[in-house]
Amino acid sequence: MKVTDYSRIAERYDRNPIRIGIQKDPIIENLLKNNSDSTTILDLACGTGNYLNTQMTNFPNDRIKWYGLDFSKDMLSIAKKKITGATLVKGDAHCLPFQSEKFDFVKINFAFHHFLDKKTVIAEIYRVLKKNGVLSIVNISPDYTKKSWVYHYFPGSVAIDNERFITTEGIFELLESHSFNSKITIDIEFKNFPYKDIIIETENRDMSQLHLISEDEYREGLSMIKEDSIKNLYFKGDIALIHCIGVK
Repeated sequence: MKVTDYSRIAERYDRNPIRIGIQKDPIIENLLKNNSDSTTILDLACGTGNYLNTQMTNFPNDRIKWYGLDFSKDMLSIAKKKITGATLVKGDAHCLPFQSEKFDFVKINFAFHHFLDKKTVIAEIYRVLKKNGVLSIVNISPDYTKKSWVYHYFPGSVAIDNERFITTEGIFELLESHSFNSKITIDIEFKNFPYKDIIIETENRDMSQLHLISEDEYREGLSMIKEDSIKNLYFKGDIALIHCIGVK
């Protein structure tokens, strides 16, 4: 399985406007309503800290203890510049450097496909979650995506993602095998993707698919995008997101 080197991406990662489109997390809101004690939250594979930064702004609560963990020191160094009040740790999701039953909530945002041994990661998350603790995984869903602009212009990324992602059923079975009470929903959106936005994302090349394909395929795909953008304002396509909830 190909692995993304985020030390090469970190500096330009936040230049992509999609990185700031993060919403208030309703799971945290629900946890606070039902938990009279302090709430401990881990953003696993936190990257440059965009999810943490957004949630800490939306939930300025002294009862919340915030943690972020990432394998890339370069991504973490950017997170540390924008976040105060959270414990940010360099570490490996396959061997979490935390005591058992520490967290009420573990979030994995668009990162689960990067883990080499997903079974071990889920086992580690189960270990560090408290009883009734919640795991939330949000990611793109290749098995429900039928017309992605990324796959259209960079077809080599299809094989890469087929190797890195597991199916929706596979994720459900993985969570169930580790005794999580699980539920998965899929959101599919078919819409017009503005070519001007596609060009920005492609030229920034912070998406892991574009980082892992060959240089020749990247340049050929970018050239095709620019040619098509002359004739059309939009690429008509879809994006599917998977939302996985596991309760210990």
